[in-house]
Amino acid sequence: MEITWLKKIPDNGIATLDNYSIVLNMYAGSKIIDYYKLKIGVDEKHNIIIYPISRNEVEDKLLDETSLFSYVTSKSFVKISSKVLMNNIENITGIDLSTKRKFKTDYNSDKKYLTIFLDKEVK
Repeated sequence: MEITWLKKIPDNGIATLDNYSIVLNMYAGSKIIDYYKLKIGVDEKHNIIIYPISRNEVEDKLLDETSLFSYVTSKSFVKISSKVLMNNIENITGIDLSTKRKFKTDYNSDKKYLTIFLDKEVK
């Protein structure tokens, strides 16, 4: 008899986007949960970039607090809630977030940021 053993954490990063938030599964979220705040932007390919910032970086670089986002964590996800952020993402990328949509993610360990690929939707 062959058994497939299951894991608590998925093998790939998934981000769920809607009108109000970005929710990262724990695989994707595990890369950023030890940080203080997040900088979030959109690159030229319309991918969402999430760059984690430590408390020291905020204090040392005197970063504008209005450009940083907070997040909440649970055992199974990381959630970034901001209607303004999601409206900006919709306006810049042209993506419709009136319903929940899931996208693949990847963490760039060299540059230390998480990318949400809006061209890689998960059905």
